[in-house]
Amino acid sequence: MADRILILGEQDGCAPTAGALADQLAQSGFAVERVADTRAAAERLLAGPSALVVRSDSVRQATEACAALRWAAGLSIFAIVPQNAGPVGGAASVTGLFDAGADCVLTPDVDRRELAARLRASFRLAGPPQVAEQSFAQPVAGLEVDERRHRVTVGGRQLSLTPTEFRLLVALARRSGRIARHEELIREVWGKDIPDGAKDLRLYVSYLRQKLDEVEDPAIALVNQRGVGYRLAEAVAS
Repeated sequence: MADRILILGEQDGCAPTAGALADQLAQSGFAVERVADTRAAAERLLAGPSALVVRSDSVRQATEACAALRWAAGLSIFAIVPQNAGPVGGAASVTGLFDAGADCVLTPDVDRRELAARLRASFRLAGPPQVAEQSFAQPVAGLEVDERRHRVTVGGRQLSLTPTEFRLLVALARRSGRIARHEELIREVWGKDIPDGAKDLRLYVSYLRQKLDEVEDPAIALVNQRGVGYRLAEAVAS
């Protein structure tokens, strides 16, 4: 099965370029689909794993698109923008795009063979598509995790999670309420031991806890076992 590429080209001025880009990537063997806005892009990204290419004549709008879609993009995000487009150009724009969620920032004159090679490399790094288990024991009532579609619902309400938050929740849910040790979570969420891993883990636990705390009936708690790890549990009504 061909690797899937989703191309988002919101600007009217870059639509022909986005169309040509789609044709060239299709000729390189990818399954390519174009979408016009971030809402359509999110729906397609949730339907199955795709690398996302954001093609825009505006650095600002490309940055906004990356920030809006990074929670849904399970694979890499490539941004293609003119070097000096928008109110801020050069390195500052590149920094902003990376901070917004882009994994690779390129200019429109990038060689299409190089772009195709970069995309293939991103799929290799991601590894083979993960086949979701049919089911695993739920740690708390009302939590549903769809790994294939990168979707989580709590009490029927869908949570908007970034890829890192999603991996963290899956790692916790797989333990069916048992404690997940700090070092286990770091390896599972980031794929390896990383510098300041404990700090990053605490940061993403706080992000995930904030989103879980917004859900009521049923409520889910992310419990800290001091010095050991974390587990999911049903929140105790006060």
